[in-house]
Amino acid sequence: MKFFFADSQDHVDPHFDFVRDAYHPARYVQRDDVYPHEYFEEPPYDGMLVSRAIVGDDGFKGKYTTAQAIRFRRDGADRFLRYEGALMGDCGAFSYINLPNPPYQVDEIVDYYADCHFTLAVSIDHVILGYDESADSPSLFNAMLPPEWVRRFDLTLELAAKFHKRCREVAAPFRPVGVAQGWSPNSYAEAARRLIDMGYDYVALGGMVPLKKEQIHQIVDRVRQVSPSVDLHLFGFTKADSVQEFTKYGIASLDSTSPMLRAFKDGKSNYFNGDRWYTAIRVPQADENRKFKQAILAGHKDQRRLRTLEQEALNGLRSYDRRESSLDKTLSAVEAYGGEFSEHPPMAAYREVLEDRPWSSCPCKVCRDVGIEVILFRGSNRNRRRGFHNLWAFHRKLQGVRMATV
Repeated sequence: MKFFFADSQDHVDPHFDFVRDAYHPARYVQRDDVYPHEYFEEPPYDGMLVSRAIVGDDGFKGKYTTAQAIRFRRDGADRFLRYEGALMGDCGAFSYINLPNPPYQVDEIVDYYADCHFTLAVSIDHVILGYDESADSPSLFNAMLPPEWVRRFDLTLELAAKFHKRCREVAAPFRPVGVAQGWSPNSYAEAARRLIDMGYDYVALGGMVPLKKEQIHQIVDRVRQVSPSVDLHLFGFTKADSVQEFTKYGIASLDSTSPMLRAFKDGKSNYFNGDRWYTAIRVPQADENRKFKQAILAGHKDQRRLRTLEQEALNGLRSYDRRESSLDKTLSAVEAYGGEFSEHPPMAAYREVLEDRPWSSCPCKVCRDVGIEVILFRGSNRNRRRGFHNLWAFHRKLQGVRMATV
């Protein structure tokens, strides 16, 4: 089971000054910032997935600048990302989920994948806006199904057939991957069966992001019953904690941004150590936090007081990391500042992560380099580094799962 990390312009300044909270003065983002595969001694994933929606184009504004998007296609994904591993490209169906039809044409997308040097390329698909196990009848299609679900099911397969045909015609320099969309286990299985009949030997199951773990189990199990040997990819796999449960299905690959995003978007699970998640300690920048700025302008908070409390919290945490300050004294400083932006800071969770000191025993480069800074919820360079650590921890766990199943 290979892990593909979905690129979303996640890179950090390797020379960031944590004491001054300052970027390197000569920093030029695309040239000097580093991706996870450049930061670590070895990449914390087996490949990268890049969605057309992230790169952007005339129809959709992605995360890349116009100049970056042009260079991405001119130089190829491998050179742009400075990455030599497997590269999967897809269209980013969730970005156009509300359109009646995908905004791309088959011939154009085949050319795009080839120009960008992808090694795996995914057919154009259209996400089905619903999931209903009660509609999983043996006949598959019935009058109770929303017509739009059936239309998107048929459209995705029609585009997959055209995509595979075009890849053969031009001898495309990548391995085509057909997408199965559905609304139930049987519909996914039928889609996979038809893709295999078209000639696909690699099938990706789309629309997984909003589904519960049990639903994904049911889908994959049913797909495997009708297609026991085809390579399977799980799109948008968010169940990092339960990856070992899916090894029995012989999954070839999955992609996820979950380890990265949870570092700074989850309310309590931010730092992954392979067995459990810890809560990162919120120490927002007094001069940059939007909530603080509004309160200061309204006269509800004093900026000098906030700066003092912020510095006391940071100094206390760093002293604790050096074992020069007690746990209670450190928590007192953190709580004093935390109370300025939250009525109920999660002090029990903070005590737990400080008592356990997971960063001090973690051998990853992030934790070795920055110490306690990795568990401070504060600015993109700390938060993304914590995401880097999570990628490393998830990949390490996956490697352990692989070895256990050999």
